[in-house]
Amino acid sequence: MRFIYGFILGTLSSVIAAILYLAFAGGEYLLQLSPRYHDMASTISGLQEAKQQRDQLAARLETLSGAFDALTRRFDDLQVKTPPATHEPPQAEAEPARPASPAAPAKPAEPLN
Repeated sequence: MRFIYGFILGTLSSVIAAILYLAFAGGEYLLQLSPRYHDMASTISGLQEAKQQRDQLAARLETLSGAFDALTRRFDDLQVKTPPATHEPPQAEAEPARPASPAAPAKPAEPLN
């Protein structure tokens, strides 16, 4: 009878010790088995990818902004260097009056069918 009591007590204490070890000392193991952990891990990986893409787009936007500023500066320099045009376009000469031509004989109107 002592053997049976000892076996049950040993098995029970081993199970409790294993549960406590997995829960507190190496709780990551139980955490990795959780479906909620996997959902959160996939969400975090998606957010990390979005952050990387955002950083890449921010770098590209910064480059584009610098290029646009340089282009604006070049355009402003060209406007400053080019003197304003003061020459006026030549005025159109008045057209000579056409001689009046004799009126053409009118054709008789054709009846509509």
